[in-house]
This record gives sequence, C-alpha cells and structure tokens, in this order.
Amino acid sequence: MNQRILDGLRAVRKQVLINAAANTDAQALVVKSLRPEWSALLDGTILTKQAEAVIGTEITMVQHGGKLYKVRQTHHKQAVYEPGKGSEALFAVVDEGHAGTLADPIPAAAGMEYIKGKYYSEGGQVYVMDRAGMEEGESIVLQYLPSQLLGQYFSLVEGEEDVESVS
Repeated sequence: MNQRILDGLRAVRKQVLINAAANTDAQALVVKSLRPEWSALLDGTILTKQAEAVIGTEITMVQHGGKLYKVRQTHHKQAVYEPGKGSEALFAVVDEGHAGTLADPIPAAAGMEYIKGKYYSEGGQVYVMDRAGMEEGESIVLQYLPSQLLGQYFSLVEGEEDVESVS
C-alpha cells in the first residue's frame, strides 16, 4: 500500500480516537472495538482516568472478557490487576445501555459503578441503590452484588408500595 495512503489512514484513526475520547458510556459501547483488549497491552502501558486525559489518545477504556471497562485511576498496567478481579479501584465495568429505572434496571455485576437512585437487577430480583449519606446520582464502585449488600447499599424492590417509597 502507498505510504501516503497509510499516513492518511493513521491520521484518520488518530482523529477517531480523539473524537471517541469524549464519548458517553453508551456511545463508547457502540464503538467498543476502538478500545484495546486488556490482554494485548504490555505491562507498563499507561492507562489514564478519563478526567485526566489531555490529548485524547490516552487509553481510558479497555475490553476484557467481552465487557468494556473504564479506567478509574491512572496507573501503569500490571497483569496482576486484571479488570473485574478485585481491581475495583482501578476499573469499573461499563453498563450495556440500561436506563437504571424500575422498568429497565441495570444488570448488576461485581466491580461495577453503582449510582444512588438507580435500579439494578440480579437473580430475577430488582434492587434500588439507596446508600444513606450519599447524594442522589453519586456513584461508587462495589466489588459485591446488591444481594450481598442488602440493607447497607441496596433495598429490595418487591411491590408497588416499595416502588413508591423509593421514587
């Protein structure tokens, strides 16, 4: 292939990565293939928290095990800190596009970012994240599922009366 064409394609790819850096989580899921696979990154590769990205080509999200993870803390990749394996301080799984409402709860996963006031599903049950002391919309990454944190971070939504009390 002609060097001029290759240079042009590299410039286009760089621009696509810069544009993708500003994507919302939902938009990032649509173009998940732009994000590198965790296993393809060399140890020592810098992974950057989105808010700290400057030029737009930093690695702020990675794919691993079929899921997309966002970098929560800037760090150098180390194989022992694999996304989804007790590394909730470094990575948070990105939800596959659920609204987090009672009608469309977010499927819960260990190591995901939970948001106060949103609804989550696990094992056929629906839970609302209602941690006392947190502001509505504030988030936290938890390594446990809602059923494991019932009464601490989550309440089980059982019937109409419960739905009205958490709305």
